[in-house]
Amino acid sequence: MSFSKTTSLASLALTGLFVVFKFAL
Repeated sequence: MSFSKTTSLASLALTGLFVVFKFAL
């Protein structure tokens, strides 16, 4: 359960970072 939550959170953070990067360009 904890592992799944961590993976989901990491995926969400990565997606958010990608969106910010796209906006930065």
